[in-house]
Amino acid sequence: MKFDEEYERKIDELTYEINKYKKAITDSGLDYYDFNLDTGEAEQSFVIGKTLGLQPEEYDTIEKRRAQFHPDDLIRNYKEIDRIVNGEIEQFDIQSRLYKKDGSLLWLQHSGTLSYHPLTNEKHLVGLLRDITQEKANIESLKYLADYDGLTSAYNRRSGLLKLESDVEAFETVAIIYIDIDKFKYINDTYGHSVGDQILKAFCKKINGSMPESSYLIRLGGDEFLCVILDQPETIVKETVDKLIRDPLVYGNQTNDILHFSYGIVCFDRNKHQNVDEFIHDADEQMYIFKKN
Repeated sequence: MKFDEEYERKIDELTYEINKYKKAITDSGLDYYDFNLDTGEAEQSFVIGKTLGLQPEEYDTIEKRRAQFHPDDLIRNYKEIDRIVNGEIEQFDIQSRLYKKDGSLLWLQHSGTLSYHPLTNEKHLVGLLRDITQEKANIESLKYLADYDGLTSAYNRRSGLLKLESDVEAFETVAIIYIDIDKFKYINDTYGHSVGDQILKAFCKKINGSMPESSYLIRLGGDEFLCVILDQPETIVKETVDKLIRDPLVYGNQTNDILHFSYGIVCFDRNKHQNVDEFIHDADEQMYIFKKN
């Protein structure tokens, strides 16, 4: 009798300790899991399941969990599991995409290691899960801000010129159109910088709508832009400018409230241009010749 009571007390103590740590994990926003690799059973706390919009019975087997992973990530995950089972690594820490019940994607960071049941010797993959969807979104937002102009959504000068340097090496034909908006200071002084910003956004939208698909826009600074057009004949490059001239941006109610611009078109010449700086300088000179005339 005393033995039974002692045994039950030990079980209660052990259960308490297990539940204490499980609660600490779930209260911190983490999820724990225990996948039996031999039976296919899956035990997991409800934190991530709730975020996925699932009930516990919808992810209580490895097969059900497999269906929730993005196919590309699932292949990589199984490679990591194989490495653990084969003794190549002791643990893993990877990021994966899972489908929520509404079809949207959730980013998950999960760490894991292999454990063997002391009685059955069954293999268990155990570890922690963490929702990193917002972290991923924050990183993408920072990357966007690092590469693009916040006002016009064109490439900023740094990232745009780096891309151009790469493209003059990769593409057979690279053309640029150096664009400088005429009398933009007058627009800012007359209508205010807020209106000027809206005009810049509208003008960039019009440029993007005029360029062929194999092209992109760089904001060099202020009211100066660079259209980069890849692997297109000269006629298509010229047509980009012609479209902007035929359908100008009207920004006010006065008859002369039409946005005019000066431009210079240059194709990259490997015999003439030693680098991107010379390439852009050439287009800049062509633009100033146009402006003077």
